[in-house]
Amino acid sequence: MKLALGNDVQYLRVGLGWDCGDNGGHDLDLAAFLLDGEEKIMGDDGVIFYNQAVYGDNALVFAGDNTTGEGDGMDESIFVDFAKIPANVQSLVFGVSFTRSQAHCQFGEVLNAEFAAARVADQYDKGSDWFSRVNLSEDYPARSGMAVAKLSRTDGGWEYEKICEAADGGLEELCRYSNPNKQKDKFGALVSTWLRCRPRWALAHRRPPPCPALTIIASFCLPDYLDCYSDIHSLRRQRRHLPQRGRHYRRGIIGSLSEGAVA
Repeated sequence: MKLALGNDVQYLRVGLGWDCGDNGGHDLDLAAFLLDGEEKIMGDDGVIFYNQAVYGDNALVFAGDNTTGEGDGMDESIFVDFAKIPANVQSLVFGVSFTRSQAHCQFGEVLNAEFAAARVADQYDKGSDWFSRVNLSEDYPARSGMAVAKLSRTDGGWEYEKICEAADGGLEELCRYSNPNKQKDKFGALVSTWLRCRPRWALAHRRPPPCPALTIIASFCLPDYLDCYSDIHSLRRQRRHLPQRGRHYRRGIIGSLSEGAVA
């Protein structure tokens, strides 16, 4: 069911909450995907999650990563400032997944996992006047990932809709879900791999360093040469000697793509 938010609503809070069980905490992740008119992710910055906490001029802000579910209320939140969203962004999809090491888990194993949305006064308002709730533990116990809700731009303002479509497999699958050509979209696959290789940052509001090489490749090299390097696993095997799988590993992938493009 769709809910018209109107033009007078400027801020929205989307929250994810769960409780820590007796056998240890699960690590759920909240993410937002900004889509263009063709419903494709808006490039490298179009995914907001624990590693990329801000979009644009605070149009979307990820308020902090919780890895155990400890604490009261919502454990993770994303705040939306509709006035700062660029005109070429036509929709936003909000998804929930397990961290990669727990991708085999299901919502039914988590205590009180819940997704909710509320109108708020500003991006610092922790208000809980939720107009939409989804109980993931009870209603979708066999799922391990889900695109829960969608915001769409209309002539009369923004429109909220609960979609609750399965996207099992972690954040990477949510990335593929947010692209219509899930299997054929090689750029979506590269974005997915780039996200998978990045380490969690100590501060949720700290932006990761920019990667100019990725921008150059996406603009000039990917359309013609990415098919030759779509096997990310082979690139991974070639770089097992690296001491860490963070920024240096991602640069190794980008460097290989650049060398192939030049050749």
